[in-house]
Amino acid sequence: MAQPDPSRRENADARPGETFSLFVTRVLDQLSLSSWLPAIMVVCNLALILQLRSQHNFDLGQAITSLTAKPLGILIVLLLSIIVASVVTQAFEFEVIRLLEGYWGSFKFLGGLSKMRTHSHVRRLERFEERYRAYSRQAFSQAREEMLDKKVDRDIVDILERQRRGELVDNYEPARVAAAIKLGWRRYVSPELLRRIDAIESRIKEYPSPHRILPTRLGNTLRSSEDRLHLEPREALEDFVYNRYRQVTPDLKIQHDQFRSRLNIYCLLAFIFSALAIVSPVALIHRGADLAGGVTFTVVYVILAVVSYQAAIASARGYVSVLRVIGSQSSPSGRG
Repeated sequence: MAQPDPSRRENADARPGETFSLFVTRVLDQLSLSSWLPAIMVVCNLALILQLRSQHNFDLGQAITSLTAKPLGILIVLLLSIIVASVVTQAFEFEVIRLLEGYWGSFKFLGGLSKMRTHSHVRRLERFEERYRAYSRQAFSQAREEMLDKKVDRDIVDILERQRRGELVDNYEPARVAAAIKLGWRRYVSPELLRRIDAIESRIKEYPSPHRILPTRLGNTLRSSEDRLHLEPREALEDFVYNRYRQVTPDLKIQHDQFRSRLNIYCLLAFIFSALAIVSPVALIHRGADLAGGVTFTVVYVILAVVSYQAAIASARGYVSVLRVIGSQSSPSGRG
């Protein structure tokens, strides 16, 4: 049974003069921080572009001075524009994330690009795996010589080599196998070579199984982590979060919300800056002399879009790390 909405009773008891302010407050409460910041960014940048177009030059100082000197009515319009933009960005933030992840099935004109990008990531994963195997062979060859020089038992060295190859070591005594595992071979490898191995290994972990690769790096980063969450049969990621969220500690909830908000913000900013990179030259290059300024704005917005996209990938790594901790501290049933 639906619970009564306390805000309705509050509005009923409110005096007529307070109705509008309460309405505005309730509207603002529905807007998240992840929609406010991108909305402010898009409105301010569009206002700057329009001001530069109206003054027919690229004097940023003059444009900012003109904007700040506008009458109160213009500022109110800007504020209302920010609120409307916040509503729009919040409504489409999930679709923007899906778009940047590479879920382009509903966009037929992107089918060819999706296929090309997916094959590109498959080939890139194959190159990473080939490079990892080469580095691993080189590292163990270096470690083997170092271990033999330091008089490590040959049985231990052979066990470590067979384990590196993925071969069985059942014909060795369990005590020898345990001693080999405890010793390890990485300590005998140069730090520079280990750094290369770790770097390649981290890139490989950002990819799911080859048959589940998506056309974008963000999508592969999220999907590879989702695949390691050990979801229940027919359990989607949204169900995973919903079923376990109430069981985790308050600190972990805060971290989850923070990383999720950052992911939303940076995905929206990447989309907004990409759109501004297209809009700015159309709005600013209306005379031949404005070509350099328009190109400059385009380049700046492209750089900001790339930086925002990389930040979204970094936020995605943090987000899925929190999800793994949530999975380890909770049960699928939603009951602790």
